[in-house]
Amino acid sequence: MQNKPICAILLVVLSCIVACKTIEYPYYKPYTYKTKVIVKGTYTPTESKYLQDILVKQIDDSLQASKIKKTGNKLFSKFKTTYHVLDTNGISRTKSFFEAAYITNGYFRSLLTTYTINNIKNKRDTFRRQVTFIASPNQNNKLDSIHYTIKDSALALLTTQIENNSALRKGEFYAEAQLDLERKRLSDYYRNNGYLKFTKDLIVIEADTINPASLEFTLDDQEKIGILQRQAIFNENPNTDINIKLADTIRPAFLKKYYIGNIYIHPDNINDDITPPNKEMLPNGIVKYYFKDTYSDKLFAPNIFLKKGNLFSQDALNKTINALNYLGPWQQVITSTLDSAMRGDTIDFKISMLPYPKFFSDRRLEGSYNQNVGNNAASSLIKNLYGINVFQLINNRNFSHEGIQNNITANGSIEFGNGKVINTLQAGISYGFNIPRFVFKKLDSLFKNAEQKKSYVSSAVSYTQRINYVQLFDVVLGSGVQWQQANKRNPTSKRNYMLSIPNIEYVDLTKLSGLLEDITRNPLLALNYRSGLITSVRFNVDGSNIKKEKPLISKKNTVQNRLGIEVSYLPKGAFKFIDETLFSFVKLDLEKNFNFERLKHWIAIRTFLGLGLTPFNNSLVQNTHLPFFRQYVGGGPNSMRAWGIRGISSYSTRSGSTQTDFFGDIQAEVNAEYRFKYGKVLVPLNGAFFIDAGNIWNLTPKDKNQVPYNLSSMQRIINDVGIAAGTGFRFDISGYFIIRLDLAMKIKEPQTIEGKGGWFVRDNFTLRFNDMKALKIQLGINYPF
Repeated sequence: MQNKPICAILLVVLSCIVACKTIEYPYYKPYTYKTKVIVKGTYTPTESKYLQDILVKQIDDSLQASKIKKTGNKLFSKFKTTYHVLDTNGISRTKSFFEAAYITNGYFRSLLTTYTINNIKNKRDTFRRQVTFIASPNQNNKLDSIHYTIKDSALALLTTQIENNSALRKGEFYAEAQLDLERKRLSDYYRNNGYLKFTKDLIVIEADTINPASLEFTLDDQEKIGILQRQAIFNENPNTDINIKLADTIRPAFLKKYYIGNIYIHPDNINDDITPPNKEMLPNGIVKYYFKDTYSDKLFAPNIFLKKGNLFSQDALNKTINALNYLGPWQQVITSTLDSAMRGDTIDFKISMLPYPKFFSDRRLEGSYNQNVGNNAASSLIKNLYGINVFQLINNRNFSHEGIQNNITANGSIEFGNGKVINTLQAGISYGFNIPRFVFKKLDSLFKNAEQKKSYVSSAVSYTQRINYVQLFDVVLGSGVQWQQANKRNPTSKRNYMLSIPNIEYVDLTKLSGLLEDITRNPLLALNYRSGLITSVRFNVDGSNIKKEKPLISKKNTVQNRLGIEVSYLPKGAFKFIDETLFSFVKLDLEKNFNFERLKHWIAIRTFLGLGLTPFNNSLVQNTHLPFFRQYVGGGPNSMRAWGIRGISSYSTRSGSTQTDFFGDIQAEVNAEYRFKYGKVLVPLNGAFFIDAGNIWNLTPKDKNQVPYNLSSMQRIINDVGIAAGTGFRFDISGYFIIRLDLAMKIKEPQTIEGKGGWFVRDNFTLRFNDMKALKIQLGINYPF
């Protein structure tokens, strides 16, 4: 029953795709139905694939079907596909485009391209033709010697400082994209050291591709043989000498260092022809012009990194723009230099800002699909449900004239599914402040290099009821700080930090008939579903490290890390009236994601380990396990996809329970996907093959006799791991979000490894297809990791 809505959605999408497509063919004339590029030569598979991909982009438009949007919106539009009469001129143009691409990418000799035209057999249409281009350029000229001959002494000194970080390496393939990257690297470094007007176009790269042996001359027959041998070796492995220098003619202003003068800010004006009437002098050479004094001076000095008297730095300018945009009150920040104010080697800057309206209101009635399990009590009660949600937001973007974001939101929803007309009712309201700075000044000195600093205060009240099962009243209060900081090992990557202190959450839970029946069958649920109070400190840090390889290989490797720690504790007796309701625990989350991207395919791997411990006040009943809204769950579209949300565990069948929601104090999971591009069917369509492995476990409960099967030991970890595999489709909807359909099947079912069915049975590992519950369709939004 759960898969019927998903199948209906898929049917509607496919129907729209078919209905929105029209095709037009030429009448009784040969036309280009398909084009293909084949690369022939002694290349590595990677190089051959790279050449093929760049050459496909060079095929003339007359040899490709054209698609024209006729009517429709961004999601579903009517397209007309037109095939063109076969044109030999288009073939000639394509060959010339290929030759230009060869040279651009270092294939300087034997620029050979041939082609064939073949009929495509079709009973109804005998005019279809396939044009196949066969590309056979000679070997790529690898880089040999790399020299810097910068005649300006100051720039030469700067070049020497970063020469070891060059984007060019001996033995790498020649590619103009890589040469351009080196020019940009040098010019960026110059601009960060005062050369405001310097651009990469002032750097010239000379490439010497001549075979040195071809310039040799001798009358001696023996030496001639040596010359011919050297020429043959060069032809098999050609190389290029690189010389990097400045352009021959450069105006003196472009080779001059500039210092920062005054900084003029216009917080409510972007019109260059108007100067606001009010003027105010701020520290660090900042001059403020404004119409209305609606923005506090506290906003500017900490977020403007251009300091009067310092050398100009492009990084400082970019950092200033990013910081002002991050504050929130302005929708546009424009910087410019005041040429008329240039005084020798000093230059003034003007920063103009276009404000947002102070108040913003958003009211929506929307369909909803819950796929994520959040870190709060309300989301811990919801599974794969479809519903209707009413949402109201009121936002003050400039509270107290200090750029503070003041938000109030209210929402209510009705959700359907799981065999009931109405499954869940929800209502909630939240109120909070986002302050674009550290409230506690000591944090500024502690984190000197912090960027995008923010303090926040939040509160929320919500009510959730799963019909005939449980009702929940949840109150959350919290405050904390967030910031971003550059990674010392790799300054281009950033790490995001969050410290929440205190984080207070009180949950009042009422058990209804359905839950009471489940508790009778499985007493463990009584330890999970309990009212209680959390008073915790939370810390999170996440960051990514991106490594881009040379353009010819065209790959990018990304590693993302996340660490989360939460500690909830108050000494016993600190507040006697809450001793019996306080949850005390330590929770640790470790996640590491790998993405290995190539031209048209990539591999994504996620590893996750979560551990919850209750070392405090173990004499209290509620401290034998984490509270259910902090426990780990497995299954669903972003986890073990052959199981529903909270559907996998290491103990369900062993305990003899018919329970469908499972929680644990430990979670270990590994997910891997091979992703690839199918093409475009109105919207870009990608595919994937995936495998998921993992489970959740509970630590030994206080009363072992009460739940005899809920035991964890290292000997049983391997047996308890569930394994699933499957395939999926991803529809990229106009670049805004991705609709994901995954079909997963259970390969190893931990609930049935004792020989009671499933796919791989523990005793003889035979494959059984009689259990169709092992198949599941998951609907998700965006990539799972």
